[in-house]
This record gives sequence, C-alpha cells and structure tokens, in this order.
Amino acid sequence: MSKVSILYKVIKDTQVLEGGHFSFKYYFVMTHILNAIKRHVPSLRSWCINIAKNNTKRFVIKNKTGVFYVRPFNDSFTISADYFEEDLRKWVGLPNKKKLFLDIGSNIGRYALIAKNNFAYEEVVCIEANPVTFEVLSKNIKLNNIENDVKCLSVAVGDYEGKIKFQSDSSHLGGGKVISHGQNEESGWDNIVEVNIKTVDSILHNENINHSDVDFIKMDVEGFEINALNGMSETLAGVNKGTFLMLEISDENTSLVGWLSEIGFVLSEKQNNDYLFIKS
Repeated sequence: MSKVSILYKVIKDTQVLEGGHFSFKYYFVMTHILNAIKRHVPSLRSWCINIAKNNTKRFVIKNKTGVFYVRPFNDSFTISADYFEEDLRKWVGLPNKKKLFLDIGSNIGRYALIAKNNFAYEEVVCIEANPVTFEVLSKNIKLNNIENDVKCLSVAVGDYEGKIKFQSDSSHLGGGKVISHGQNEESGWDNIVEVNIKTVDSILHNENINHSDVDFIKMDVEGFEINALNGMSETLAGVNKGTFLMLEISDENTSLVGWLSEIGFVLSEKQNNDYLFIKS
C-alpha cells in the first residue's frame, strides 16, 4: 500500500471527538508536508520547529488503539495512527499471562493503550522522561478511562539516581534524549530541561512492584539503552522465564544482543532497530 493510501485510510478510519473532522484532515495533511520539509530541507528545520512550538490547535481522536490527544505539526499525529509500528503490535499480545506491562520510554502512551485496550493487561506502568510528552501521556490515559490501572511516572531511567539534562524537539515528542556528562547537545533541538533520573530497579522497589508480576517490558530510550539496562539488573534477574523484553537498540549499541543472551534473554524476533527477547 502506498504512503498516500495509508494516510487516506488513517483519515477515513479516525473518529474526531474534538476539534472538527475537516480541520483534522487539513492539519493531518499539513503536518506530513511540514515533516517532509524538515527531513529534506535542513535549512528550514528551525522554521518547522517554530511552527510546531507556536501552534495552539488541538484534537481528540479515536481509532482501534484508543483515544488520543494530538497536536498538529508534531509526531503525535503519526505515533497515534494505527499504521505506526503496526507489525510490532502483535508482540505485546504474546505472553500467556498478562499481569503487568512495563513501558519504559512511554512517549504519548501508544503501547500502554495497546497493552490495556487491545490485550487486557491487568496493570501498566509508564515511565517517561520528557515533561512535555508526559503531559500528553497523562491526558491519553485519562481520555481512555484507564487511570486506575495505569501508573505514570515522570522520570528518566539510567544507572544512577540524581538529576540529568534532557533535550527535546517540539515537533518530535518521541525523539527526546538525556545528555550524559561530556555529550554534546543536539543542534536545532529547542528544549533543554533538567529531569530526575532513577534506576528501574529502584523505581519498581519504590512502587512495590514484584518482579514476578512483570510479563512484558518495552523499552525505547533513544540510545541510552546500556545505561538503562545497567540500572535494572535486579529486575532482569528477577522476572520469570517467559517474560518478554521489547527493546529499540540504536546502531551503536547492537552488542547488547549478545550481552542479553548471556544473562538469559534470547532473541526471538527483530524488525529494523526493534528487538524482541524472551527470558529462557
């Protein structure tokens, strides 16, 4: 199916609950045009980011994944769409037991909604470092009336506890990253804030979460995978055999595949930079 056909299907299959259907169609198309300009015309990147940052239009939409609060000119339009990472959706449904879904790097809550709405996990824990994205995540959990079963935590994950710089781009909610000591800031990204950083092990301990209850871990931390995994050694050791780990691994960190195998997480499937492991 062509990209145009996919986008047309998204518009057709999306129910607009707030903001107006015709207005949504206009902004949906314009958002994809602006994203293309940003990718292919680097000299206009700052102009595109300013449009995203200053736009005040908002929508509430519904699709087969759930209900989403979305904003034009940033990637919430894309992330909320049913076609986005569609081939990975089935991974969430693989565990026989669906007690707890741990979503590290939750973004706007897409996988949390898939876990809860589409596969009936009993509980979901969302961890999101970007304060702006966290606000959207919290709205989406409330819009879906699942706040009693979903806990959202605004914190970065790593291998120590304290404070760390976090940089993001107003037009790309899913692309924020922590800035470790000695790292350079991303050129053209417009937001830098200081956020709390904790280990996953301490988070689960503080939230009284038993490792044996965790049936699926999804982690997308934009290149900070090694640090995050080093801070969850107790968790990885404590989860049951058969627990799934879905991990986006950046190109420079592919050695993690071998390391995870050594501690009992066997590679089950792979699609591009997304890896699915199962504890043996």
